This record gives sequence, structure tokens and C-alpha cells, in this order.
Amino acid sequence: MNTVTYAVTGMTCGHCELSVREEVGGVPGIRSVDVDARSGTLVVTSDVPVDDALVVDAVGEAGGHHRIAHVRCEGEQRRRRGQRGARACHPS
Repeated sequence: MNTVTYAVTGMTCGHCELSVREEVGGVPGIRSVDVDARSGTLVVTSDVPVDDALVVDAVGEAGGHHRIAHVRCEGEQRRRRGQRGARACHPS
């Protein structure tokens, strides 16, 4: 299972959260979506790696001024902490 955390700018309310959740949830392969406008985070969980470009496009389709500002995946977090099981989430 892959978990990727995106920093999203431009979300200001619950409607923003709902719009982003619906659009990103429609991307093939995504199992769950957690959105928090207050912290500006979008957490996407999938069974297989999902192309970041598809998530970026989905966030843009949500309307408003929502934009992906940063991507951080679970494997990268583990690698930074020196933990086992660290792997790159995105192919080079």
C-alpha cells in the first residue's frame, strides 16, 4: 500500500475539502483520500503507485485556486529516518 501526502494551497473551507476529495477520489487506483483545509494537507492511499500528475490534475479540476505545493510519500519519510522498508515512491 502506498501513502502520499500532498501540501495543497488555496483550500479555505469544507466545500474545498469536499471538492478535492471527490475529484481525487475519482483517480483510478486510489483507495482513500483524506483532506484537511486547515492544515492544507491531502493524504492519498492506493494499492499501487499513482502518477502524481493525475492527482495534480484532479486537484486543479476541483476548482477554485487549489494547487499542489509539495509531495511527500511514506517511503521517503522512512528513508529520512533510516528505517527499514524505505523505498522510493516515485520512479526516477
